[in-house]
Amino acid sequence: MENLQKSLVNYLQNSDKSVQETLFVTTDVHPVWEDNPEILVLANEQILQPVGILPNEEILVFIGMHAKTMFTGKRDSVGFLITNFRILTQTDYSVIGKAESAQSTLFTKRQNVDDIVPTVWQDFSKKNQLSIPGEQLSAMQTALKTF
Repeated sequence: MENLQKSLVNYLQNSDKSVQETLFVTTDVHPVWEDNPEILVLANEQILQPVGILPNEEILVFIGMHAKTMFTGKRDSVGFLITNFRILTQTDYSVIGKAESAQSTLFTKRQNVDDIVPTVWQDFSKKNQLSIPGEQLSAMQTALKTF
């Protein structure tokens, strides 16, 4: 797992700025965002915890952004939280109340990553109701494909 984390940090450090703006890994220094640790904590609280953490599950990467609610100023995680067991896709955030739970795609021995990623992206694209700029969507898709 340690080698994977090093590879993720290396990928983050060497990616285009648009990818760096939407990719968050466990690292002390993020090339764009000083609040990288806070972003990962929020993604954990808002995406992973509501669906339930599996035994020995660890967050590898969050690919996404925060939607800020105008009324409350609350930041909500939207995007892909990837763990060692699954991809959690969050397309909804709550203005009042509770957001819809993230969609879970488990990794299995029978699945090929080349089959999973297009399906996960297509589901995200269909369900996403936010006005996310094209450059950010493209960066998210690039990071997801490369992961």
